Amino acid sequence: MHCYDCHSLEGTATPVLATCVHCGAGLCAAHANATPHSVHRVTGTGTALQPTAARRILCTTCHKAQSHQLS
Repeated sequence: MHCYDCHSLEGTATPVLATCVHCGAGLCAAHANATPHSVHRVTGTGTALQPTAARRILCTTCHKAQSHQLS
């Protein structure tokens, strides 16, 4: 499989390293955006935030969309 962004933006065929968790596009190292993701677990009467954040891989498009939602 080849990177979707490399193919659509640059017309090149670069092997995939990861997949966007939101849209499922294949991504190379240059187009994969690793962001921290808080992990919540239900404990007793509420929710507990885990001390270590998980890793979440997003494509450039989904990363930009998520950044706009947080602003």
